Amino acid sequence: MLKLDFNRPNKPKGITSNKGEEGSPQEAIEEAMNHAVQLGHYEVVCLFTEDGLPLAEVGENNEIGRDLLAEVAVHLQKVRETICQLDNFVGLNEIIFESHSLRKIVFRIIRAFGQNVVLAFAVPAKQSYKSFTNRLVKLIKIAGND
Repeated sequence: MLKLDFNRPNKPKGITSNKGEEGSPQEAIEEAMNHAVQLGHYEVVCLFTEDGLPLAEVGENNEIGRDLLAEVAVHLQKVRETICQLDNFVGLNEIIFESHSLRKIVFRIIRAFGQNVVLAFAVPAKQSYKSFTNRLVKLIKIAGND
């Protein structure tokens, strides 16, 4: 089993086990996602290609499923392209939907695995997520060699 140290504030450790063995990028990413779900940072978290193909996923939520997140992620790629063309708006990397109950669905666009990928997740009301998400993004970039 891979172990990631997310107690370090700015950078995750590498993708290695306690025994120093290399693990697959998907295992490392899903372990970090699972850790986030267990800590309550996310209800569900998925990583998709820009075409909506799943790369990793953790968590179950009857209201927000992987298929719904994938569909929205694909549409948001098109929205992102359009917005970036408007007035040279460059660098759009996160889109947040927040309900009246303060629950959030967040889509973070990342360059990894030689392409744009989308980290999509649901955040419970009044739960912080940015710091942990930034560390997860760093891990995804390390795993994806970007």
